[in-house]
Amino acid sequence: MSYLNTLSYFEYKLLLSDPATFFKELVVSNYNGKGYGNLFGSTGSFWNDLEQNLLAKGLAPFNFISQGNYYVNNLWFNFFGFFGHIALFRVFQHIYPKQKLLVLLGCFCIPTMLFYASCIGKDNVVFTSMGMYCFALYFYSKAGFTLKRFAWLLLFFAVLLLMRNHIALLIIPPAAAFYYSSRRKLNPLPVFGAFITGILILLIVVPLLTPSINPASILSQKQADFLAIGQANSQIVTTPLEPTNAGLLKNMPEAINHGLLRPYLWEGQSMFTFLQGLELTIIILIVAGSFIQFIRSSGKQHIHSFVIVGIVFSVMVMLMNGYIVPNTHTLVRYRSLYLPFILIPALCGAFGKLGIKH
Repeated sequence: MSYLNTLSYFEYKLLLSDPATFFKELVVSNYNGKGYGNLFGSTGSFWNDLEQNLLAKGLAPFNFISQGNYYVNNLWFNFFGFFGHIALFRVFQHIYPKQKLLVLLGCFCIPTMLFYASCIGKDNVVFTSMGMYCFALYFYSKAGFTLKRFAWLLLFFAVLLLMRNHIALLIIPPAAAFYYSSRRKLNPLPVFGAFITGILILLIVVPLLTPSINPASILSQKQADFLAIGQANSQIVTTPLEPTNAGLLKNMPEAINHGLLRPYLWEGQSMFTFLQGLELTIIILIVAGSFIQFIRSSGKQHIHSFVIVGIVFSVMVMLMNGYIVPNTHTLVRYRSLYLPFILIPALCGAFGKLGIKH
């Protein structure tokens, strides 16, 4: 993470000496005019480089005050990052008005989320933009969209798209299902079921009609890029993903295991890994307890449509990471940002009577 801080200081020097180049690098590819079409690529992609450029150049002006000091810059970074936590808290507090303490725990006290989302880096910006997007989606869907409100929603989505384009694309279907079901006052479960079924059909049909658009091929290349980095200390055995729908189906059990269940509590090679496994084990137990409570209530507990958004979205992200990421440290880092969407409803379901606003 200190690398980005160092890079921002170089960008600060560039801003002073050559401001034209400083801004030109935001729109000009470093690959001789190529790389613009490689939207999801990890190498040779203008868009992949743009993520780091935006972070370093965005932090550069703050070096006028900090002069490159990491801790001062980290304070600037986390000042903005804190709004993501507040935004999610506001949303879930509105959903669970009687469970303020549990919502606070889920929004502010998940160890891995705090660790990874409080550093100078992409994760901080992704979490903040995601939290603000959810805030805008939830409250503006209820109050009604104006041009100004839609512009705010689009801005938060654009930041998320520039930082992690695949995450931005994954949030569209559940967000659309939420808006449709909430505005039409429909039961959210059938609506979300229909949207998910539609996505699965598109995943099968689109590659057959347009071979250049193949999600399985993109995931396969992403996995290959990760494997090409080399062996990590937390490396786990990963089956190469075939760039076909059959390959996705074949690797799905492994993707579920890697994305949702690793690291196991007993496979920690260090105290850090053990604590990661312990956190995940506790979360799994809380989710299981909440599910048991729901079954015992004979399904009488109301499931808010936005809770379904969070669960569907976060599970899709974790499943995707399970396909492509071959080491547990990175899996934990990527997963940590989406844990509030699962943990907060689970906490409220397992340890409190659901005080839900309909």
